[in-house]
Amino acid sequence: LRQLRQITLEAYDHQDAPFEKVVEAVVRDRDLSRHPLFQVMFMLQNNESAGITEHMLGEGLSLHAEPVEGNSTKFDLSVALSASSAGLNIDITYSTDLFEAGTVSRMLSHYEQLLQAVVSNPASAIEKLEILGVVEKQLLLQGFNDTEIAYATEKTLVDVFEAQVARTPEQVAIVSGERILTYRELDEYANRLSHYLQTKYSVGPEVLVGISQERSEWQVISILGIMKAGAAYVPVDPSYPQERIRYILSDSDLRVLLDEAALSQ
Repeated sequence: LRQLRQITLEAYDHQDAPFEKVVEAVVRDRDLSRHPLFQVMFMLQNNESAGITEHMLGEGLSLHAEPVEGNSTKFDLSVALSASSAGLNIDITYSTDLFEAGTVSRMLSHYEQLLQAVVSNPASAIEKLEILGVVEKQLLLQGFNDTEIAYATEKTLVDVFEAQVARTPEQVAIVSGERILTYRELDEYANRLSHYLQTKYSVGPEVLVGISQERSEWQVISILGIMKAGAAYVPVDPSYPQERIRYILSDSDLRVLLDEAALSQ
């Protein structure tokens, strides 16, 4: 915090620099749909009260602040804090195209939690301060991560897939662009590929088969076909540099490599 304060104070030496000159020096490509320098603004207004009294206003007159509602924002998110004897008043303006009200409300609760952590332990390093409350922390670390599922360990992936084919053969299994495959069609394609690999290349247990394909229905067919043959597959991303691809092929000693051209035949 001391370091941040010093940087900010030093920046005040340049506060008279024209805005357009700063943009010209910093921004190369100007996008008029958004602020050129930053998208999030945080302001702390700690000005002293003007001290206007009833005597200054005239008998029977009083002065008080009223919130101003707005339906536009110059930034993706702006947070304005004003200090008073009663504490901090916070006003948040945000783009509804980017944030939901619930998200902004969570931001506020995190900021409140952070301030409480600073007050409770002012000597703590910033990275040690908590922004999550007890309930939210438990939800994130335990609730959302409670994904343990008991699977039948005596069944293989092929067994589970074929059981699904038997239950819902005409249900949609894959949607890839305009191509739609049912579970029955997917199973038929995989069986044909499995039979081809076994008869043509003697693919079976302890054999590695490479797959060098973009994400598509053929990639899923290849994985299932290789597994149905009892072999294992090695993914070879076609976007890798050629040197990396040659190393994978040599290091894994692949017997077969399935690419887009092979399956299109």
